[in-house]
Amino acid sequence: MANVRKFLDLSTAHLAQEDKRILERASVPGECNTFGPPSAKHTYGWWMFAPEELDGYREAELSNNLRRICAYARTCGCDYILFDSDAEINKNLPVFEDCCA
Repeated sequence: MANVRKFLDLSTAHLAQEDKRILERASVPGECNTFGPPSAKHTYGWWMFAPEELDGYREAELSNNLRRICAYARTCGCDYILFDSDAEINKNLPVFEDCCA
């Protein structure tokens, strides 16, 4: 049987500037093992693993907003999050004014 995982498709509008800095740093090769959950940058945003256990991360590695998003992804049965500038806004999560800066 194949091992299949789901991802939550979210707009980058759900990311504050602090969240974007965290994802940028966590997506640097070699940093994912030492800084935050594994993530990868793509042309229109980021892929991010949604950890089940959030307590092991400092706020600099996983903001309160990213914690909320990870918890939401897990309640939806998703292991990963695709932050994409073309994705739709999710009414269950906050949107940030500076999303397009």
